[in-house]
Amino acid sequence: MKRRIMILAALICAAFLITIAVQYTTHAQESTEQEEGERPGGRRGGRPGGGRPGGRPSAGQLAARMLPLEASWAYISFEMDMTGESLVKAWAIYQKAWKDRKDMAKKMTDADGDRSVMRDIRTMADDTRAEVATKLKDVLSPKQIEKLTAWEEKYRERQRSAGRFQRGGRPGGGGRPGGTE
Repeated sequence: MKRRIMILAALICAAFLITIAVQYTTHAQESTEQEEGERPGGRRGGRPGGGRPGGRPSAGQLAARMLPLEASWAYISFEMDMTGESLVKAWAIYQKAWKDRKDMAKKMTDADGDRSVMRDIRTMADDTRAEVATKLKDVLSPKQIEKLTAWEEKYRERQRSAGRFQRGGRPGGGGRPGGTE
């Protein structure tokens, strides 16, 4: 009788250990896939830092940060009193800027971290932003331009503040309480 209880206890322990080993192995495989930028199902992305190993943002995400067209388009479309005709004109301006931004993202991917190419891309983003602003002056009223400019300044400040928090910093600088290094 004692021997049967010991064998049963040993089998239960073995089954328990095998279950834990299987769970650990499958969990380790999921972690490895996620570290390589894979989502379950084999798709890329899904990382909090931007879908690339090390948490670095992708070229498309960097281009979107440099030229946040979606946000300003949404603001113009939903927050401003635009006529259908002026909205169509603004749409054409944003379409060209969108194409330019896609070209920037492609160049970033091809640049592979080359600083001179990245500077050129930054200049392209600044030029595209200026072109959008200039062309919108022909579409929007002076009051709407003023409203959009104020919104863009607030938007950029929110983005800068969000960036400080994502890097572990605090408003006031430094990354430590009290703003000192």
